[in-house]
Amino acid sequence: MLFRLVWMLALAGISSCSSLAHEKVNVCTLPPLVAAAGSGFEAWYYDSNVGKCSKFFSRRPKSELELNRFDNETQCNLKCRPNVPTLCFEKPANGGYQGSKLMWTYNSSVSQCVQFLWSAGDTEGKNVVSFKTRLPKKVDEIT
Repeated sequence: MLFRLVWMLALAGISSCSSLAHEKVNVCTLPPLVAAAGSGFEAWYYDSNVGKCSKFFSRRPKSELELNRFDNETQCNLKCRPNVPTLCFEKPANGGYQGSKLMWTYNSSVSQCVQFLWSAGDTEGKNVVSFKTRLPKKVDEIT
């Protein structure tokens, strides 16, 4: 009888550990594996403290599914900021000219709206608007 009880508890423990091993971990919340100063591979990670992807030097040469390490900023944004439309990550193309019309754009690097001088004409389908109130104040407000 005691043997059966011990056996059942052992099986329950193994089953419990086995299911934990299959749970998915949100890599975006993990700390990056930072290389020692002066070494490593340039990479990107999601910094959950500031809510954006940042560059760092990784101990690993390539992206791995279970790590908060990405080969480029686009990969990081797609994985860790899926609710932010890709339009918000686009830098407004100003035709290489200094503009004369004061406009607003959402700057994903600082997670807020910023003003700049626009000269490229039509703003349709671009990360550019004439009034700040038409852009989200924070990433959380983007739907």
